[in-house]
Amino acid sequence: MASVNLQVNGLAGVQTRYSNISKKLTTALERAINVSTGIIDADAKMICPVDTGTLRESIHMIPATTVSGETMGKVYTSIEYAPYVEFGTGKRGGGSYPYRTQMPLAYGNRAGQVAQPFLGRAFFENQALIKGIIRKAVENV
Repeated sequence: MASVNLQVNGLAGVQTRYSNISKKLTTALERAINVSTGIIDADAKMICPVDTGTLRESIHMIPATTVSGETMGKVYTSIEYAPYVEFGTGKRGGGSYPYRTQMPLAYGNRAGQVAQPFLGRAFFENQALIKGIIRKAVENV
């Protein structure tokens, strides 16, 4: 299963200092992360390589939740071959976008498939927009 996790660090410290606005802040962050994961989900579907459409149709998001001061949303695909598309295989594999995999993707001495990143690319290409959405949500509280 390939996935992209979006996490906001330091929320616990902010909640302690401003306990009277904790609930509002958590709600605002969950909304901002839901907007952000929606952007990643849509962009990943748009740039996902398509043969049969199964991989693209398998991209989904899980709405943000806050547990123990950590707010997180998720964009994922459960298709077993997604990591091979994302990172490539064989000698050509391993990925090079701004991230690499530690997964063993080599098939002997074969050339393999070139990486076609879609989940990570959707996240990294929207990173500035996502930071702005989260910053604005916090400022508005």
